Amino acid sequence: MKRLTLTLLCLVGTFSYGQVAPPLSSPLSPPPPEQQEAPAGHFKSQRIALEARCSGGQTSQPDQAQRPLAGSSAKDLQSAFLDGVAATGGGSTAGPTSGPVGPCTSAEFAAATGAAFVELVATSADDCLEQLWNFDGDVETAISPANILLIAAAIDLEALDLLVNVDRLRRMTYFYQIAFFHEFYQSSVNYDDPTIEAAQLAMVTVGQQPELIVVDPPVDLLSQWLVSIDSTNASIQLLGQLEAVLQRYNSDSAHESVYQERLMAYRCLFTLARQIGNENNINGSHSPWYSAVPASLVSEIATIALDATYTEDSEYVVLNALWVLNRLGFLEPVTRDLAHDILTQAYNLHIPYSGPWLQAVTDLDFQFGGQLFGGGALDLDQIRIQVMALALPNEFSFDQGRLKFVTAIDLEETEDLYAAMQEVEAQFFRKSGHLEPVVGDANEALTLVIYGSPQDYQTYQPFLYGLSTNNGGIFIESWGTLFTYDRTPAQSIYTLEELLRHEYTHYLDSRFLITGSFGQSGTLYEGDRMVWYNEGLAEYMVGATRLNGVLPRGVLLDRISSDSSRLTVADITSATYGSFNFYRYAGVYFEFLEEQHPDLLLALFEAVRGDDVVVLDGLYASMASDSQLQLGYDAFIDAQILAYQQGTELFAEEVATTATPQILVDNNANQVLATLPSILPGGGQFRVWPHRFQYSYSQTTPLSGQPIEVYRQNTDQELDGLLTTLTPLQDNMTSAVSWFGETTISGDLATSTVIFEGPYEATAADVVAPAAPTGVSAQSGSGTVSLTWNPSPEVDWSAYHVYRSEIAGGPYERLTLMTLWENEFIDTDAGMGQLYYVITAIDASGNESTESTEVVVESTIDILVINGHYDSAGPGYYTSYLNSLDTLGLGYQAWDPFIDGPVTTELLALYSEGMVMWPIGYFSTNFPDQLGAARQALLMEYLQSGGNLVLSGAFATAYLDDTPLFTNYLFLQHEQWSMDLPGLIGEAGDPVGDSLSLQLSNGVYQSELTAFPPAQKAIAYDPVSGSGTLQGGGAAVVTVDLDHKAAVLSFPLSGLIAADRIELLGRLVEWMLPPSSCADPFVRGDTNGSGSIDIADAVFLLDYLFAGGVSPSPEASGDANNDAGLDISDAIFLLTFLFDSGASPAAPYPDAGCP
Repeated sequence: MKRLTLTLLCLVGTFSYGQVAPPLSSPLSPPPPEQQEAPAGHFKSQRIALEARCSGGQTSQPDQAQRPLAGSSAKDLQSAFLDGVAATGGGSTAGPTSGPVGPCTSAEFAAATGAAFVELVATSADDCLEQLWNFDGDVETAISPANILLIAAAIDLEALDLLVNVDRLRRMTYFYQIAFFHEFYQSSVNYDDPTIEAAQLAMVTVGQQPELIVVDPPVDLLSQWLVSIDSTNASIQLLGQLEAVLQRYNSDSAHESVYQERLMAYRCLFTLARQIGNENNINGSHSPWYSAVPASLVSEIATIALDATYTEDSEYVVLNALWVLNRLGFLEPVTRDLAHDILTQAYNLHIPYSGPWLQAVTDLDFQFGGQLFGGGALDLDQIRIQVMALALPNEFSFDQGRLKFVTAIDLEETEDLYAAMQEVEAQFFRKSGHLEPVVGDANEALTLVIYGSPQDYQTYQPFLYGLSTNNGGIFIESWGTLFTYDRTPAQSIYTLEELLRHEYTHYLDSRFLITGSFGQSGTLYEGDRMVWYNEGLAEYMVGATRLNGVLPRGVLLDRISSDSSRLTVADITSATYGSFNFYRYAGVYFEFLEEQHPDLLLALFEAVRGDDVVVLDGLYASMASDSQLQLGYDAFIDAQILAYQQGTELFAEEVATTATPQILVDNNANQVLATLPSILPGGGQFRVWPHRFQYSYSQTTPLSGQPIEVYRQNTDQELDGLLTTLTPLQDNMTSAVSWFGETTISGDLATSTVIFEGPYEATAADVVAPAAPTGVSAQSGSGTVSLTWNPSPEVDWSAYHVYRSEIAGGPYERLTLMTLWENEFIDTDAGMGQLYYVITAIDASGNESTESTEVVVESTIDILVINGHYDSAGPGYYTSYLNSLDTLGLGYQAWDPFIDGPVTTELLALYSEGMVMWPIGYFSTNFPDQLGAARQALLMEYLQSGGNLVLSGAFATAYLDDTPLFTNYLFLQHEQWSMDLPGLIGEAGDPVGDSLSLQLSNGVYQSELTAFPPAQKAIAYDPVSGSGTLQGGGAAVVTVDLDHKAAVLSFPLSGLIAADRIELLGRLVEWMLPPSSCADPFVRGDTNGSGSIDIADAVFLLDYLFAGGVSPSPEASGDANNDAGLDISDAIFLLTFLFDSGASPAAPYPDAGCP
């Protein structure tokens, strides 16, 4: 059985351990049932220095392990080798016994059978076995259940002569580590109980040999065996042997200074902690570990946990002993109390704020609510405050709070990193072409947490943020936070700046290109599809420069040059985190695409941004099978390596980040604005904020028949030329960057937004506030209010704030948590009722204007979403609507009959001018009232009153298509269900379906429909998308447009991938509730249509009212007091306003608009 959860991977992750609150807000929660920590993955730390950016490349002291934190949900040390961590690595700890033999491919292992397969595994060098980490069809064949049984039989036999067969046994147990790692992660690999038991028995047989755990053991085999018993979940059967390993470690204090001894103790502790934790998550008090751990084993663990003489090298062993005590807290009361007692002793023993002390605090908090054994409690809030002050004393903010550094490094170094990030950002936008965030992105702000050293990261990160430190940096997308640490050349072959460039690319990628969160099901992330793309793009963008594009990186080429074999394009595009050597190849592949196949690079970005899984998978397959592309890539690598070795080309390492001058002229917005149009097109928008200026304009260029990728390359070069010209003109231009994007094509013309941005210094000496914004107008949507206003004309304008009140004249609540850069805003939390808004402007020195003229708007909610499933256990069908509406920024009323009560005529009548969404999920005849006669009658009455209905779900039409609701209001017929046709194609010209291409996650929960006039087929099943055939009309979505509008989705909305749900629902809302257009804008009180209000308007109105004069046009312009009438009181209102300081007219005023 697979019990697989998303994991916290290096570089980019979604923290999936239980319900984790934002950092520092609460203790970690226990994991949900059946959540497992993964077995050890692919480690090479014992033999090489660093595989990828994940670590930053620790090259000294390879066994400085960061222990997995209690509560981390991750392949806890799968990537530990990237930091040079000995951790849970497999393979030989002393280096390969021989070089690679033959081609050493996974195909060789797949081809071998029977005794030949056993011999191949038992005699291959580690470099050959490591080919099996790169999962593919050959690897799947090699690790088949039959081969697992073959290896088990061989181990059982050869273990009986353990010392003679020590090297063969080590390789075969290493094979088990690889095989069971893939079994955990790959859905296509499944071992039945007899197969698993055979592997476990083989591990037990090895453990029972008296020669294994002795004074002078066969270290390589023992160390690997400790990993493989964990991979096969055999540890529970080997408690005596595990105790013997720890007893041996404790028997001689000299062991602490020996790498191999520390490693074996660590691996022993690791399997204890992981196995106990996993079994608790699955079985609770029925865990086989319950009452199974002897007090003598706990005593050996305690000896390590209470070692106060640990060194920098051996600290991680102590930390992991404490972690085991945490896990022991899951067991029966006797063992739990023992663990509680020892953890309390550790808290009292270890130096405050040291790694072991903080680990003891964390464990006491997690397992025992911060209570000390024997009485007393921890003041966790105070401890956190003290640790933050110690570890991360500085906070620096950039871009008006959009980038915040919480760090131990100083301001000067932070500013240098900020400059590097701007170069990455500029090149990212140039290459990707998209400047607007994807729908649903919530990370407008990014927090960068940077510790002062690797040791600080290891010591403080688990306590402060509850995250493992088996990485050199990680971006937690759901928190909008990036974590890393400063490092020296002796600690890493990568610099902090390089690491930050990589991680910042992950942030930009997730915000501007990829819909959904890292690892989220139903998104492009599913199936490890984005692994090579994510990491390759990030490695590539590390080479971003200000004026030289994205340069190739010598460090990647240098490492490729020493590889005995290279990854192919097919290897790259199918890579997973099971191995990490794909990083360098994927990074160079992006460089190759940019230089030689810009059309493919652009297509890749467009497929990702378009969230189109079909196009993206097709692109991957095309690249992987293109032999000419492969030949070109091979030649490109060879040429790049030669150029790097001969020094004939420019590489990223040779171009330093352009530093910003330390001293800039203060408050020189006028001078900067004067300089820019001397080189750039005039008429652009200029704004400044603390430390930054920005100038943007729209540029239209004839394509002259050239493809869009050539246009983009030419624009790239043009911007570099303009930057080069600007640079010497002013200090503000020294480190300025530029980019373009949002390119649209109309005929032979390409139009792009172009942005130049650079440093600027604003000071408090400027105390003059900008003018209040003008021209504010508001328009209500479904639970939302859209606001627009005129751009600020101030030269040192920086941003806006939006305020709202439920009372005319305030007090107002500020809605913009961060300053707003655009002169428009959508209040997505408006709800229902009359609301009052004002806008203020802010300049670069932080001065805020007075409030704009107040606008008032009546906010309504037009969408009702009803849980139509047959019981309360199926809320996913219902919440998929709510989540999609949230993403679209639309307000709604949610109604769950199991909680809120029955659906009534009165409830539906409230939405007769809106729309009702009724997801049934799927229909069950066991619950006839799910959409029975009573509910059908409610819906018919609602539709008869002119309401609009979206009804979705599978199978209902099979039982109900002959009822009056379906024959007289929805006009459709059921044909069949579960056709296995997951692809959906919109009908050309249809207001809902036109140009849509949607994807269902499966072909089971679906029904084929035939639409009868006046209904029409809006979306059809793609007949070639699966194994099924169509029998009738082929409709997946049927729409009706009469006095009522209706749409029937013959599948659950939740069956679509996330982005497709949003797109389809957005189309349905736009069709049923089209935005109101302002066909006749006016200024309230401007009765004569002159564009302003003066005495002539009062005279015009009086002439109309009492002398038969011309009516105001539109008539509402004469309703000066906004009371929905036109009489003498409006004339009096105008005269009082003009001559007696009376209230100003309500919106639309002073600018034209609609009420």
